[in-house]
Amino acid sequence: MLSLVARAYDDGAAAAFHAGFQDKAPWFALYLSFAQFNAMLAPHALRHAQGQLQQEQTSFRALELRAKSGESRRLLRETSMSVADIGERLGVSLQSAFTRFFKTQFALPTARCRSDAAGL
Repeated sequence: MLSLVARAYDDGAAAAFHAGFQDKAPWFALYLSFAQFNAMLAPHALRHAQGQLQQEQTSFRALELRAKSGESRRLLRETSMSVADIGERLGVSLQSAFTRFFKTQFALPTARCRSDAAGL
């Protein structure tokens, strides 16, 4: 189940969430948003999720970090959003903190990532 959740975050689309659960989830899951389904499962699935995370040798924090890293790279390469706006969108209020986060994740400054994507 966690790999489906991670895929939904990685793709950034509810469609991936719904498609991942085809023939595996209760009928009502197709009519819920990801957030609604997650909230409904949370009380009942926390122990199971923690077990899954241990089995997959990962954590909620690692899943969040992977999602934020991928989304930050995508936004830098595919949009003209400012670095500050991208950071804010991902929950990082200071541009300097986002720049540091990005450089830590990719060993590459944000400006270099953007220029490489533009072919400069």
